[in-house]
Amino acid sequence: MNANLSDILFKRGVEYMTQQIYTDAAMCFEEAAKLGHMTAQYNIAYCYENGLGVNQDYTNAFIWYLSSALQGEVDAMANTALYYYLGRGVEQNYDLAFVWWEKAHNLGCSKAILTGVSFEKGKLGVYAYDSTTDKYFSYYNKHLPVS
Repeated sequence: MNANLSDILFKRGVEYMTQQIYTDAAMCFEEAAKLGHMTAQYNIAYCYENGLGVNQDYTNAFIWYLSSALQGEVDAMANTALYYYLGRGVEQNYDLAFVWWEKAHNLGCSKAILTGVSFEKGKLGVYAYDSTTDKYFSYYNKHLPVS
């Protein structure tokens, strides 16, 4: 029963999001997320991260990204890594950042970091690789391509 209800809530949330009715979308995503819906957990985290339909709250964003990551959502793994790296909504932890980026990368996540150089040599920057465009992006420069 909960799986069916979470799917219904998730789909309704997607419809609201498409219509830019963010408050209702966030409400549906959060209810589905509480029922364990992995993608709804990712989506409510995104809502909290960007203040869509809810107050911007990095702690709640981190909690939901982590919940989704623990269920196997690879983009959530990459976001969990980023939050650990930046100390956004959670205590900064480079070791856990690397663990999550490595998991995401090993599962083929295009957002995941491909090299540990930035961790080994300190704060050189966090770079992600987008396999669809074959370019690196910097998280510190609003996801703009790195030259």
